[in-house]
Amino acid sequence: MFKLHVIVIFVLIAGCVQVHGCGDFCFSKMEGIIDYIEEMKEELAELRFLNAFEKIGSDYYYFNHWKRTNWTTADEECRKMSARLAEIRDEREYNAILPRLQANMYWLDITNRGQGDHWYSLNTGHPAAFLKWHQGAMDNKGFSVHCVTSFYGDMWDENCSNYNNFICKLKK
Repeated sequence: MFKLHVIVIFVLIAGCVQVHGCGDFCFSKMEGIIDYIEEMKEELAELRFLNAFEKIGSDYYYFNHWKRTNWTTADEECRKMSARLAEIRDEREYNAILPRLQANMYWLDITNRGQGDHWYSLNTGHPAAFLKWHQGAMDNKGFSVHCVTSFYGDMWDENCSNYNNFICKLKK
């Protein structure tokens, strides 16, 4: 984009100087053009950002299929994109995102850290709105599993330090 700035400014200066001579007139006209180019750069950056997210229903999701990380780092990665780990509100929403998942485990925002058997949303602090446990999956092995993944259409309790893929959801 920097090259575009230079080319546009060079063309404008060369043309302006030939028509009006050198002076403040030419440079004052270019300030507006430079501002416009800056606005276009910001708009383009926002479009690139949104293209990383997929609209499903009324929400935008980012499906990380290639980078595996622990649950805490997954949440940090989502926050860097102004998003959070995906909070699933109901079965309809869950079923809508399932076709986008590959044969990997994906972190969701649900945890029971410090809450015993009470699973809650990291985003809201409220009880998890939707849970779809795989039969026998919610076993809390030795009380070391406190985070939830989605895997083959069901939810599993996992050790938060395991490395899995993750799903981010843009905050509204």
